[in-house]
Amino acid sequence: MSIIDQILTATSGLPQQKFVEFLQQFCNFASSDFRDGKYDRELFVLKHTIELVEYNLDRLRSLWGSVWPLLQDFFVKLCLHPRSNIGMAAIDSLKQLTMKLMRIPEDEVLQQRQFLEPFQYVYDRSGPTMKELIINIIGMLVCKEMNTGWEVIQAILEKADETEAIVKVVDRMVTVGLDAVRNTEKLHQIIIKELLTLNEVESRLLPKILELASRLATHLNSDRSYLETLSALLEKYEMTENPDLLRCLFEMIESIPHRTPEMFDVVLKLHNFTNRVRDYARSSLISGYTNLINQSYLVESFDKLRELWLMNLDSRNRRAFLAMFY
Repeated sequence: MSIIDQILTATSGLPQQKFVEFLQQFCNFASSDFRDGKYDRELFVLKHTIELVEYNLDRLRSLWGSVWPLLQDFFVKLCLHPRSNIGMAAIDSLKQLTMKLMRIPEDEVLQQRQFLEPFQYVYDRSGPTMKELIINIIGMLVCKEMNTGWEVIQAILEKADETEAIVKVVDRMVTVGLDAVRNTEKLHQIIIKELLTLNEVESRLLPKILELASRLATHLNSDRSYLETLSALLEKYEMTENPDLLRCLFEMIESIPHRTPEMFDVVLKLHNFTNRVRDYARSSLISGYTNLINQSYLVESFDKLRELWLMNLDSRNRRAFLAMFY
């Protein structure tokens, strides 16, 4: 065991106040003029700070109020270091520290939100490379044990524009289980935003985004979530005319357990597009409004059927409508 390892191991036997003082001086060492042949001072301190926390993990809760401000300030400064190799090493070390802290059960003193907040602070002040790295890191941190940490993760995702990384994080959340995720309404809004802002370069992500949007809407199982998703699918289809969007829209509306006239108003707007779309939409509209009649939405449904009648003036389509009532 090296001398530095012996020193760090021995800190577990220091009185609490002495340990805090040691940690303070050790973090300050990163700002000194020290250099050796193997490490920059920052990399040297980063490496051994994680070990120092590990050796004292069992008593960290009782020291949290004194220790965490030191660690937070230390990591934030190095994550924002002008030298990119220092910043990348610091954010990776912060990830390692956070994974160790996630093993400690939360209480009113020590909360996940606190040790995830440095990621948000650094994200808000960083360039594209660091931002994408942070999004990927929080995806790694997502787990069933997440509690107050959801607040910070969703706050970062709301600001983010790294679509591929965001989709990976949301997919990870869905895999972990949406019952464990706080405020899935906000998560639904995030994935809807990604759908609407998706560009051609990122089009390969469309199937996964559609899957996530559908699963989130189904999980929320509210008229509002379904209507927002259908409206977003229609809006994106108006921009791109991608047939996958149309397919997803009809699959969703057919799977919704309680359909409302407002949902079919979305589909009705498809009649403003090409004949091919009108033909595809027509059968879903007819069956959908028949379903609404069976749910006792009689007045609203017959009004919509009248609109469809006026839109489909040839005798073949009128016969198809009339056949519903036999």
